[in-house]
Amino acid sequence: LSLGKSFDINYVQVKFHSPRPESFAIYKRTYDNGPWVPYQYYSASCRETYGVANDQVVSAGSNEAVALCTDEFSDIAPLTGSSVVFGTLEDRPSAYNFEDSPELKEWVTATEIRITLNRLNTFGDEVFNDPQVLKSYYYAISDIAVGGRCKCNGHANKCGMVQQHDFEDRLTCQCEHNTDGVDCEKCLPFYNDVPWAPATDLNAHECKPCSCNGLSRTCYFNQTLYDQTGHGGHCLNCEGNTEGPHCDSCRLGYYRRENDARCVDCQCHPVGAESVQCDPFGKCK
Repeated sequence: LSLGKSFDINYVQVKFHSPRPESFAIYKRTYDNGPWVPYQYYSASCRETYGVANDQVVSAGSNEAVALCTDEFSDIAPLTGSSVVFGTLEDRPSAYNFEDSPELKEWVTATEIRITLNRLNTFGDEVFNDPQVLKSYYYAISDIAVGGRCKCNGHANKCGMVQQHDFEDRLTCQCEHNTDGVDCEKCLPFYNDVPWAPATDLNAHECKPCSCNGLSRTCYFNQTLYDQTGHGGHCLNCEGNTEGPHCDSCRLGYYRRENDARCVDCQCHPVGAESVQCDPFGKCK
C-alpha cells in the first residue's frame, strides 16, 4: 500500500475472510525505494519463522523501535471475520512522551505498508499431505485500514495535491513557519538563520530570515557561525560590492559611505597608492 508521502502511522488493521494465518508480518518503508523494515510479526512459531522471541518486552531507554512477535492472533478460529489491529505505539514505554522521542517519531513514519502472509493455519492436515485436503485451505483478506496523519513535522495543518516539477500531482503539506518541502522538512531558501527543527507543543521552531542588509536573497545555514553568534544564516552572492556572512563588509578596494549599505570604489591609483584599499573616508594612502 503506497501512501503517496510520509505519514505518522497510528494503526494497521487487517480483517480476514479466511482463517487468520499461522504466520504473517507487517512491514513499512520510510522513503522511496528504501528497505522494508519489519513493523510487527504474528506467529505461533515466532523464533522458528522470524527469529524473534515470542512476547518480547521493550523497556524505556532501550531500542523501542523494534518489531515484536506475538502468537495471540495465530489460532485457526474464528474461521472468518476476524480482525487483527497493530498499534504502532503499543507496548512502547516512551509513547507517553512521544514529542520528545526522535526514535519513536521515526518508528511511526512510513511511506508504504506491506503485509506478507507466510504460513497457512491448518488442522494439522499437512502431516497427511493429501493434496485435495490441502487445497481447501486459503488466504483471504476482506479489508485493510491504515490510520495516521500526514507527516508535516508540526509545520502544517493541511495536506493537499500539488503539482510537482515533473508535472505529477502529489500529496504535499501546506507548510507554515517559513518551512518548505513535501513534509515541511526544511526551511525556505532565505530562512536559514536558525537550524530547522520539528514544531512541538511549546515551540513552533519557526525558520527565521537571514540578515543580509538587503544585499542578498540567498543564504545557507552555518552551524559554526550559529554557535559563535546565535545567527547561522551565511549570505551568498552579496550585492553592492559587499561580502561577509551578513554582506556587512566591503570587498577589497571598496569603502562604505555614511548611511549607505553599499560600498563604492576607492579608485586608488595602482601607481601612486600604496594599496588599492582606502581608509573609511575614501582617502587613499
